[in-house]
Amino acid sequence: MVRPEVIVKPLPQKLEVIAPADTLPDKFKEVKRTVTKDGIIEIHYADGSVRGIISDKREYRVDPATGDTTMMQKSFIEVPGSSQPADPPGLFASTTTEVDDNWLLSLNAWIGYLGSQLLNSIEVQLNDPESFQNYKIFEQENSSTLYEQVNLRYTFLEKLLRLSS
Repeated sequence: MVRPEVIVKPLPQKLEVIAPADTLPDKFKEVKRTVTKDGIIEIHYADGSVRGIISDKREYRVDPATGDTTMMQKSFIEVPGSSQPADPPGLFASTTTEVDDNWLLSLNAWIGYLGSQLLNSIEVQLNDPESFQNYKIFEQENSSTLYEQVNLRYTFLEKLLRLSS
């Protein structure tokens, strides 16, 4: 039986640091993030290009050289068989139960608290008073109930955080 020869090479005296793969040239770095009065998040890049996030499914890009705007539509496939969960107990009266008013009051207070936390997070993420004011105008025009506000805040914050990653 012949044994293979093992060759061991010493480590070099000087190790080179490799730049992270996600390092971008300066022209692609984000310079500014704003929110329009329509609730659109715009990201301005060093090369002058702009990316506008309208919704989870729609966005646009503005070419800095020509000023042309390109609209993009993402498509999602819904998984068959998925459905909304049943209503929590006590939310609606049935033939055998009554609505639990105390439970509803505490639930609304909790949702109100979560809504205020979401709004604080949006303000921190935007880090721009004018954009935050634009967001609040957009929210006021597009939600009339506590539940709509919380939903709008959550989806908006989700868009902002997705941009940060």
